[in-house]
Amino acid sequence: AEVIRQWLADAPSSFEFHPNSTNMGLNPTLNRLLDKVDTEFVTYIAGDDTMRKDRIAVHEKLLRTAPDDVVLAYSDAVVIDENSSVLHPSSRVEFPWPDEPQRSEDTLACLVDSNWIPAASFFMRTGALRREGGYAEDLFYEDFELLTRLAARYRFTYTEEPLVAVRRLATSLGAVGFAHDSPRFVRSMFAALRNAEHGTSEEARELARSHRWELTKRAARIGMPFREVLAMFQDSWRGAATPAHAAAHLARMVGQRVGS
Repeated sequence: AEVIRQWLADAPSSFEFHPNSTNMGLNPTLNRLLDKVDTEFVTYIAGDDTMRKDRIAVHEKLLRTAPDDVVLAYSDAVVIDENSSVLHPSSRVEFPWPDEPQRSEDTLACLVDSNWIPAASFFMRTGALRREGGYAEDLFYEDFELLTRLAARYRFTYTEEPLVAVRRLATSLGAVGFAHDSPRFVRSMFAALRNAEHGTSEEARELARSHRWELTKRAARIGMPFREVLAMFQDSWRGAATPAHAAAHLARMVGQRVGS
């Protein structure tokens, strides 16, 4: 905190420091700061990522010229390492973008299939973000759940220019937290996929139900609390190949519970 205060002494007056008295975690902190925003648009960027000097101007123009139901603008990203050396000139090398017109016409279905949007590039209408409840505080990361929640109700716009740079670190949340056998990762993915039920895309709903069913089976395998797995089962069993498959899985799950 003291280092930041010293830096602010010579920084433009538009910079403000709002420290937390305790470690609240990412999403509660984002909501705390969202309450302080008094501008039409809002964005944030993690401390290890960077943005181009014209990034905000480009994204602002995209949203100002878009219809009101377009609430989020995004861009491509350069991928850099811990020394800021370029690993990939485009994030598409790691996460290919879906083809148009589906990318824009059914963004939700594309997201359920694969998340290609760099979190560092989100640029949003503040009012829409607030109306939709901000960031989900019970999840350990924010971007995918927010994307599916917004895509179920609104449209996005984008530029193919790499307006931001995302950093790849061996110790980052993306490297150590997004493990398929991590209960908090499973919970976050399940919550994000449930948002498809609120959209108009039947393709997104069907694909999300299938994915949620696979997450439920994974939750049982990795030993998540039985009551939580049972709630996931009740929400996702329609994503099984047949009702018989769902019933067989439930029987195995209950049998393992009794046996233990």
